[in-house]
Amino acid sequence: MLNIKLPTNLLLIPTVALLAACGGGSDDAQFLPGPEGLNALFIEGEALTAKFEPLEGSTSLPGGNVEFNGIMALTDLGSEADDGYIGDVAVDVDFASNALTATGTGFFFQSGEAPGQTRDGELVFTSANVGIGAVSLFSGTLTGDLDLGAGLVPLIGAGDGLFAGDNADMVAVLGGVNGTDLEFFILAD
Repeated sequence: MLNIKLPTNLLLIPTVALLAACGGGSDDAQFLPGPEGLNALFIEGEALTAKFEPLEGSTSLPGGNVEFNGIMALTDLGSEADDGYIGDVAVDVDFASNALTATGTGFFFQSGEAPGQTRDGELVFTSANVGIGAVSLFSGTLTGDLDLGAGLVPLIGAGDGLFAGDNADMVAVLGGVNGTDLEFFILAD
């Protein structure tokens, strides 16, 4: 049995930093003020993290197309205020052609205890090596534009991913953005 486990401590760092900035995470938690939808993303991020933690790498993958939904987040590892961005992600996987596309939209920016802010942009993570080699592991690139505070900025990065659960029940990706202190992650089911 293949026993691969994504280092969840690396996935938890950005989520915990974002959640800590807003006061925790439960359905009735009182988060910092911010645009509608921000709190729901924090709650979803915490729920996905809790669901992912006990899972191991998938030993088999389904056939055909599978869709996942979840969060895409970026944390500024150089920030003392736990600056971060969080948005929705839709992941489409075509196991027959070994392709994955994860599109992040609807981003919010959160810094320390300041109210969250809506940010424009779309980031896309793509992989063409899903299911090749180690069954549950893959790598890919991140491209797109995100408003980092002074308008849209083109971002390029790379990351590694994992399908987790008995039959690819969840997908997780962790990577970095070239030329920045930004780390990105995707977590979806």
